[in-house]
Amino acid sequence: MIAASEANDVMLTVYHNRRWDADWVTVKTLIDDGCAGEVFMVECSIGGCRPLKGWRCDERHGGGMLRDWGAHVLDQICLIAGSPAESVYASFEHRMWTDVMDVPTHTQLAIEFESGMRAQATFSNNMWAPKPRWLVLGDGGGLFKQSGGGGTVTWYHGVAGQSAVTEVPCLDPDRGEMYQNVSDHLNEGAELIVKPQETRRYVAIYEAAYKSAESGEAVQPL
Repeated sequence: MIAASEANDVMLTVYHNRRWDADWVTVKTLIDDGCAGEVFMVECSIGGCRPLKGWRCDERHGGGMLRDWGAHVLDQICLIAGSPAESVYASFEHRMWTDVMDVPTHTQLAIEFESGMRAQATFSNNMWAPKPRWLVLGDGGGLFKQSGGGGTVTWYHGVAGQSAVTEVPCLDPDRGEMYQNVSDHLNEGAELIVKPQETRRYVAIYEAAYKSAESGEAVQPL
């Protein structure tokens, strides 16, 4: 699709509406502002204890939380890393809801990026106890967000040689920016915010995850 769009000089983008989620925008802004220093570990978790419905519970239709939520979360993690992944290790569980779902009910990924950053991502329908939506560790601070949406991001950092904790209110992103950017790109030649080349990075990660879960070994994304 990327090659066809370039050959025919037409626009190609992806509906990444969750790049405008309040929790993600706030975490990314704090990282870009240097609040965590050099980031070396990112963890993100999406889950609960409930079955999926519709196409999401059917492997034949591209279901499963890894393909559904993973498209967004892995995209966000790749943007933090700023480089392609070089290694993916994944484990899949099928423990509950298997009477109505044939997709993995718990997925755990460990990813190493060319930049040196590592990431862990969890997508689960078997998560009785919550995990934080975001945990970011850097050499200059850390960020913690318990759940998605608004509220605050907890920033752990140093002030005058002492440890400090600051609650940072989540930003209020303009979700219309995505549509305005498409219009500006088509009419004025503005740079696309969501570039199709970026989406290939996370597709490669979850394709590698399926291979890793089957082989039991780490896989290099293509």
